[in-house]
Amino acid sequence: MGAESSIQIKITGQRDGEPLKPSNVGVDYLIRALKLAKELVADVAPDAGSLNILIEEGSLLLRNAYTEAPEDYLTQRLIAFGGNYRLAAVGEHAAEALQGLRQLAASHGDTVSILNGSLELTSLTSETEFVVDERQWTQAELYVRGFVTNVGGKQNPNIHLDVNDDRFGKLIVAATREQIAKDQTNRLYKPLTLRISILQDRGTGNYDPGSAKLIDYVETGQADDNVSGYLDQLIERAAASWKQVTDKDSWLRDIRGYGG
Repeated sequence: MGAESSIQIKITGQRDGEPLKPSNVGVDYLIRALKLAKELVADVAPDAGSLNILIEEGSLLLRNAYTEAPEDYLTQRLIAFGGNYRLAAVGEHAAEALQGLRQLAASHGDTVSILNGSLELTSLTSETEFVVDERQWTQAELYVRGFVTNVGGKQNPNIHLDVNDDRFGKLIVAATREQIAKDQTNRLYKPLTLRISILQDRGTGNYDPGSAKLIDYVETGQADDNVSGYLDQLIERAAASWKQVTDKDSWLRDIRGYGG
């Protein structure tokens, strides 16, 4: 059992000139704050447990009580986000939660601070402006190899893979119950190669880690054969597509943006 997470969401503000306290925090506001707090960690802890709530004089503190989750992964994302408020720095669920928390803060002029222990990762107010990247995503398939730190999940099954790759670090690969149930091998705390689908930015070539989905397990002894076979399939698909291009030089110039 891993150490309990210390990710906290602290909301400070006033109601009718008085600091936040149990008697002036509305039920709807509290429910919304709890929902957004859970959504914030959905990418790294889909099965996060209950939230600890502490309402002190002037603030509302929410702390997610989850274990066996790559807390540092979320911390790194939020630090990157806090530098310029670029939503692309976090996963899809976290980005939606951050936008929701900003709206919540703006509704009463509050300040939402997200912390890891005593370290403030980012803060949101009604003045916070997010940077939204215009991206063109394409579906890609990859082989990734890493060390399995968690498998399963009641609501959102997934595989937590600690990948020795600067593009990912800790990768959470969504899977179906059927994919996990049919696998008879104990994968936990062992190296594993997966074939996954993932969104890739056409412009930068970067991948969206939050979009990773399992296609299949790849046994170590079969990895080379699988990769070779997959490349053969790609070559075969490309060859079929090229047959429809009559002027290949002109087509390549258009793709590269050189014009006619």
